[in-house]
Amino acid sequence: MLRKLPVGIQSFEEIRSEYIYVDKTKYVYELINSGKVFFFSRPRRFGKSLLVNTLKCLFEGRKELFEGLWIYDKWDWDEKYPVVKLDMSTFTNSTVSSFETDLKDSIFKLYENFGVPVGNPKVSPKKLIQNLIESLKEKVVVLVDEYDKPILDNVENRERAAKMRDYLRGFYEIFKSLDEHIKFLFITGVTKFSRVSLFSGLNNLEDVSLYPRFAALVGYTENEIIEYFKDYLEGVDIEQMRYWYNGYNFLGSESVYNPYDVLLFLKSRKFDNYWFETGTPSFLVKVLEERQEEPNLARLENATITSSMLDAFDVHVLRIEPLLFQTGYLTIEEEISDFEGTRYKLRVPNYEVRKSLNKELLFSYLKAITPFEEEELSNLTKKAMIEGNVEKFIESLRALFGGLPYQTHPLVKYEGYYQSVLYAYMNGAGFEVIAEDYTSRGRVDLTVKLPKIAKVKGPVYVIELKVVESEPEGKALKQIKEKRYHEKYAGEDVYLIGVEVSKSLRGVVYAEWEKVSSTPP
Repeated sequence: MLRKLPVGIQSFEEIRSEYIYVDKTKYVYELINSGKVFFFSRPRRFGKSLLVNTLKCLFEGRKELFEGLWIYDKWDWDEKYPVVKLDMSTFTNSTVSSFETDLKDSIFKLYENFGVPVGNPKVSPKKLIQNLIESLKEKVVVLVDEYDKPILDNVENRERAAKMRDYLRGFYEIFKSLDEHIKFLFITGVTKFSRVSLFSGLNNLEDVSLYPRFAALVGYTENEIIEYFKDYLEGVDIEQMRYWYNGYNFLGSESVYNPYDVLLFLKSRKFDNYWFETGTPSFLVKVLEERQEEPNLARLENATITSSMLDAFDVHVLRIEPLLFQTGYLTIEEEISDFEGTRYKLRVPNYEVRKSLNKELLFSYLKAITPFEEEELSNLTKKAMIEGNVEKFIESLRALFGGLPYQTHPLVKYEGYYQSVLYAYMNGAGFEVIAEDYTSRGRVDLTVKLPKIAKVKGPVYVIELKVVESEPEGKALKQIKEKRYHEKYAGEDVYLIGVEVSKSLRGVVYAEWEKVSSTPP
């Protein structure tokens, strides 16, 4: 019988009944046998909740659910442990008070499940959990899912988020004092708050988020997709699927796919922005605007950060690079270790994220443009570029920059704002964009091509964007020709385009172009 695709299934018991389960129990076994107190972060929709539920079923000794899996004949099924599982995503997070009420109700249910009398119900959740664990008279497994959800739900209100953080810090610290009663502790979520800000009282946590051997603890590798979903892969263009959805790197030997994307694609047989559309990054856009510095999306998407920067995330220190990484909009391109320590070069993981994130940023830059208008303009641009109709392409750029806001965006005073608008627009339209494209004679602002998955091969567009105060200067195309930036693409049809945008007039005031021969010199 063909097993179903497990779209949205977070229950290990349910998934084992009639759905495909990608066997992660080898990683689980290694994790359990490598320590006791763990922290693990991954972006949303990556399978963290299913992992937590798998751990719960394993420690409860539900042997029948694991038949046929890697761990089945290696686990001691005679050993069973009470499991205290807390899912922070199920609580009301609008205020600390409402969150505390829901947290207490959840702990009361645990008392009921274990058949333990509550005693004084008016004590704090921290005291309630302490009394429960101590009363069980045996080693306990503690699993905390979505530990940071109460904070992230309030991240746009820094004061409220800080109150949630402080409350959770006080709650989580109780687990260290209960160490002698705990068999295994596992905390998971999206972000990695610094130990000082959130886990100062639980400083014995081992963060395994970037341990190479646990890189595929959640998510699907391509080999796993081919092995477990072979019945659903007939007619699927694997290369195109890889381009759209693969690319997340957590320092393992293989990159991984976001399971949510894979499952919905295999179900619908259509490529779309499934993961991105489950949660638009409005707070990321707000953080970018709050930086009040020269915007440069290209450099942001190719940033290099230190390992300590990844740990510097806090409510009042929202560094955009680690935030983009932890939430899944950037991933690791390369780990660099030398005398300076460890650094990570970042990149956008795949086509879906690059296209969708840039489109979202474009809407924030051009606050007046609607999704319908953007789609219409994008289609005009794509048609023009495929056909090599440069005049139509320039017309679309005039329309694009004609939508610039008048003093309504905090970044319009920066030249990088205009370059970022063009960069976000071309990426959002689905093109392959090389920003600050290096040549032997310097670097050009943008080189634009059709994406690798396009059905046709179009020309290369070398674009230099100049920002002037008001009057055109006619220097953009001249610079491309003098520096001979296009020679890097000898052998291809290349269009050189110089565009000048006026800061005071808020639009394109001059544009010229030239086609160069496709014959190599």
